[in-house]
Amino acid sequence: MVRDFASTECRYCVRLATLIRHLKEISLGPHQWAMRPVSGIFVSINGEVARYVVAGYSNPKASGLPNNLVFGIPLNIHRGDAEASPELIVCFDPSSVIALLRGLYWTGSTFEYDPARDWDRFWSPVAAVVAGTVAINGVDGRTVKASPDEGGQTLDGISYTESIASCLKWWAHCQETLQSAIYR
Repeated sequence: MVRDFASTECRYCVRLATLIRHLKEISLGPHQWAMRPVSGIFVSINGEVARYVVAGYSNPKASGLPNNLVFGIPLNIHRGDAEASPELIVCFDPSSVIALLRGLYWTGSTFEYDPARDWDRFWSPVAAVVAGTVAINGVDGRTVKASPDEGGQTLDGISYTESIASCLKWWAHCQETLQSAIYR
């Protein structure tokens, strides 16, 4: 696969359309990735303004309970030169991504947040498929043998696709909450 990053200077930036295509390709069974653009402009604590997309991963647990991860990711408009059409670019640089909904994990006998684990579970497969270092049907470096619908329901009978889509819809429409998370 050809590496489709927006610019050779940015190792974390990729065309939005490319990223959406790859997220659909790696969404298999209970492992569902999705993105949703957010209308409006947001201001960071440094006074920088940016547009965002919200991205989520179903982060399935063996127990069948949803453990969704949701991140706010800056969305930029890029034009290579004066003749080129503008493109939407997503920059998932670790310093600019905002964790909006964090996962919970068992560590020994305690149930706690683990930001490093969230980051690894969401971004490792996404970055690997965008960079072309793993096959499209690979998740976490292993081959997934499931159709998109197979094994895709939580204990409550809700599909992982619907679960992550509803989280993203909520974040995309709750602009005050999103602004508060960005301003932190």
